[in-house]
Amino acid sequence: SFFRFIFWTSVVGTMNEMLKSLDWVMDYVDDVWGNAPAYVRVPALAVVGLAVGVALNTGSVLTRRFRTSADLNDIFFLSRARILVRVLSVRSPSMLVVSHKPLLRAAWTPEKGGRPEANTILVQLAGLKALEGDSDAAVQHVRSLVLGSTVDLRLLRKEPRGAVHGMVRYGWPIRFRNLNVNLIRDGYAFHSASELTSRWDPLMARAEAFARGRGAGLWATRRK
Repeated sequence: SFFRFIFWTSVVGTMNEMLKSLDWVMDYVDDVWGNAPAYVRVPALAVVGLAVGVALNTGSVLTRRFRTSADLNDIFFLSRARILVRVLSVRSPSMLVVSHKPLLRAAWTPEKGGRPEANTILVQLAGLKALEGDSDAAVQHVRSLVLGSTVDLRLLRKEPRGAVHGMVRYGWPIRFRNLNVNLIRDGYAFHSASELTSRWDPLMARAEAFARGRGAGLWATRRK
C-alpha cells in the first residue's frame, strides 16, 4: 500500500543517514587516534561499534512487530521484559488475545487481513484462576477494562504450545493499573500463588481477602 511504501522509504532513508554518520565517526576516529598506539585505537573503535550496535538494535525494537510468541526469544522471559500489546479479544476471564504494538508501528488488527493465528499472541493472566459462576459476566467485565486498548505486558513464561503467561497493566500511557490484581479484587478470579508471581503474591492475596470480605463480583453468589 501507499502508506507501507512511505514507511519503508523513511526507514531506508534513516538507515542511509545512520551509515553516513558512521562514516563521519570513523573518519573522526582515524583523524584523532590515527597515530595513537593500538591500546588507544582499539578501545575507541570498540566504543564506536557498541554505539552503532545499540542504535541499530533500538531502531529494530521500535519498529519490529512480534507476530506470535514464537518470535519472542527466551531472553525476554528470563529478563521478564515488558512489551506493549493491543487487546483484540477476551477468550476467557483469564485469557486474552493480543497483537504486539511497537512504539513506532501500529499493532496488527483483523481489518488488515491475514490469519489471526499468524499475527496474534495468546496471553494467560498469571497468578489467578477464574471463579466458577457467571463466566459471561466475568468476560464482559474484562472486556470493559481492556478490550481494544493498548496495555503493558510483562513476559513471565512461554508454554510449549505458544501461550504466554504474564502480568498485564492497563491505562497506558497515563495511569497504569494491574489487571491481574484488579480482577481478583473485583471478585472475578481467585489468587493462585506460583513461583512466577512471587513478587505480586502478597498483593494478590490481600486483593482476594478484600473481595471475599465485601462479596465483590462472583463472591456474592457464593455467600448465598
